[in-house]
Amino acid sequence: MLSNIFNKLVKPKAKATEIPEPAPPTSEEKNTPPPKKVFSPNWQPGDVIIDRYKVENVMSGSMGKVYICDHLGWGIKIAIKSPRPQVLADREGMKRILTEAKSWVHLGMHPNVAACYYVLSLEKIPHLFIEFIDGGSLDDWIKAGRCKDLRTTLSLAIQFCHGMEYTHSKGLIHRDIKPQNILVTKNALLKITDFGILLDQKKISGKDTGEKEAPLTLSEDDAENESTVGFRGTPGYASPEQFRDAHKVDRRTDIFSFGLCLWMMLCGQKPFKRNVQRNEIPEPVPANPVVTFPPILVELLKKSVAFDMEDRYPDFAAMRADLNEAYTSLFKVACPYAVLTNIDLRADSMNNRAVSLFELGREKEAVACLQHSLEINDLLPEAIYNLILLRWREGNSTPQRILRQIEATKKRFPKMTLLDDMELSFKEMIAAQRKKEPLPEIQFPEYKLCTPKVSVEIFREGQLYHSVQRSVRDHLRNKRFEECHNVLLTAWRNNGFKKDKILNNVYEQLLPIGEKESVAGAQRFLTLKGTDSPVTCLASVPGTWKIASSGPDGLLKLHDLSKPKQNPEILGEKNKPIHSLAVSSDGERLAFGTEDGKVRVWSINQGKNYPIEIAHKAPITALTFSPDNQWLVSGDLDGNIKFYGLATQKARTISIPESGGIRSINYLNKNLDLITGSDDSKLRIWSATDNEYIRIIEAHQVPLVTLSAAIDGNRFISVSQDHDVKVWESSTGRNLKSFQAHEETITSAIILPDKWTVVTGCEDDILKIWNSETGNCVYTLDGRGDGITSLALGPKPHTFLAGRQDGAILFWMIIYKLRFH
Repeated sequence: MLSNIFNKLVKPKAKATEIPEPAPPTSEEKNTPPPKKVFSPNWQPGDVIIDRYKVENVMSGSMGKVYICDHLGWGIKIAIKSPRPQVLADREGMKRILTEAKSWVHLGMHPNVAACYYVLSLEKIPHLFIEFIDGGSLDDWIKAGRCKDLRTTLSLAIQFCHGMEYTHSKGLIHRDIKPQNILVTKNALLKITDFGILLDQKKISGKDTGEKEAPLTLSEDDAENESTVGFRGTPGYASPEQFRDAHKVDRRTDIFSFGLCLWMMLCGQKPFKRNVQRNEIPEPVPANPVVTFPPILVELLKKSVAFDMEDRYPDFAAMRADLNEAYTSLFKVACPYAVLTNIDLRADSMNNRAVSLFELGREKEAVACLQHSLEINDLLPEAIYNLILLRWREGNSTPQRILRQIEATKKRFPKMTLLDDMELSFKEMIAAQRKKEPLPEIQFPEYKLCTPKVSVEIFREGQLYHSVQRSVRDHLRNKRFEECHNVLLTAWRNNGFKKDKILNNVYEQLLPIGEKESVAGAQRFLTLKGTDSPVTCLASVPGTWKIASSGPDGLLKLHDLSKPKQNPEILGEKNKPIHSLAVSSDGERLAFGTEDGKVRVWSINQGKNYPIEIAHKAPITALTFSPDNQWLVSGDLDGNIKFYGLATQKARTISIPESGGIRSINYLNKNLDLITGSDDSKLRIWSATDNEYIRIIEAHQVPLVTLSAAIDGNRFISVSQDHDVKVWESSTGRNLKSFQAHEETITSAIILPDKWTVVTGCEDDILKIWNSETGNCVYTLDGRGDGITSLALGPKPHTFLAGRQDGAILFWMIIYKLRFH
């Protein structure tokens, strides 16, 4: 019954459709006159649109009606823009609104740009679903006299420059800048909106697209027109070149339009009546008579509205610099909005894109966006929430597993409250299961949106983080290593050990200087996409950034961590399912054992097979190279162990049929003592001189899963099917510590080169980091897949790899607390 409930999804009763890309007109359509009239929806306050959007207010805009609605699922206000019928009266108008609206959607998020979530067809009319801004437009601020204060105006202008720098960096030109299209939140954060006539420079750069736009015409009656005309601009704010050919303009057209806005803000009027003709620029006169413009501001106002493009600012970064200089000359301090640092909202944008695609029913694309979001920012709370919710909705995981994933996430991010309600739901569900009580029908919560930033606090947060970066670099440069490390750890603990280019670089420089004291945290550094076949065998190639992987699909893959987007190299032909894998310490040879009992060796540098083949009569389940690379040792499910001399090309076989099958082989030290673990739950330590075992340890009550030895050989760990991990002293065979690591089957475990940190992976997709001396779990991680299938040491001593059931490979970095002498 539970699985049936898990598979039942709750969806809206009625659903809008996404606007498809318009097809090119047929010859018949070209000769068919456009419809004379297009009817628009006419919703009223209180109406609920497609069961999702409750209309709160209706406003009129230059492009049509704007419906301010409550999104009943997300719990936020949203603006739905309905275009004027005239805009949609011909096929070309429809095509442009769709193409250009999609450009706005893909523009992504920026603190100074209003977000467009998606475009939907409502009553056969395309509507834009946009972030709601609560403080009114710049036009409202100007009319209310709020821009007479120079501090306010310059701060808003600098924010506008940030938004346009971002827009232009995406290759997009606005072409309709005016006070009505610039919004301000109640907290004084400026947002640029109405990207309805965007021009994509990437598409037209150096090419004639063949798309023509009629030039703007301007009569005396239109001179002060501030309504958007078609898709070409607003006559009252259009640049001179925009009148000539609105399709062949560059970013300087937006400079001109905003220059006119600045005149309205600072002077209360535009410098001239008609933009289409060359005019002499008058001296700017402040609207506030008690204000005096500094010379730099006078020059800025003139330069921004120059008739010739070459005489204007080349870009908004240059304008922003002069605006800040004017601010500094007036107030003797730099504007707090002058620099927008450490603002990377790519992950937020991708998460919101995923939520939008879920809303549109395009789940496959939504999942890809969600994964991309977490690849950019592994710690984004909304994306983590959405991934767990997706697992719940798919119904392919048990409540117990999902609860463990929630608990693992909350341990890593103790301040994250998004999962509280979901955690409670699963606890109640599991309790009802145990009592065999009927379960209520599940009402799935909504996917979470990253709410666009609406407060100027984002500037202050960026500046604070910038000061942290300066501090750690200054401490490092002056060799104050302990202070540097303390600032670094504090910053990382506050943000959940988020990836950061500067902080990671400083940490890498501190590692060889300090002494590792304890594990402070872990960082998911990279995820290599899978091929749907479980990664059951995994190893890094010493001295390189390459890693080898294999599994049931029989393919041996060589990945390059320095080129994560590159497809892995496939070594040789597809074999039988591969059950074991080993890499020589010199990074030259790669051995793999298959289900048909064959052991093959591959030369990594030469890219070909070695002319040797070791044959068993049963599947090869264990492989290892000796530390001196002279021996290759293999074990099979019949309990046979073969020692193959790579130089002599001679082999010797030892049979232990009572073992029930060899599961793991490890060399303990440079003396070539060897340890094996088998299905009879026993550990056997072998002498390097005569290949006879020195000691047999009755280690577990159930078959062994894996072994891992510390680099110095002083200790090793064993893992069994009873979920136990045991730490052993090599010289005496004494059990130093035992602990139950997971609630489900442990698939793999490794000891890191620090000799005391153990990592375990479980089929429930949970990874745990342990202190083997105390037996305490110091960190819990969620693999964010459908199960951990293998673990391996990474290319650096403080890294490790984890293979997943879905074929993905995770690259983790351990963050240590360091001691400096």
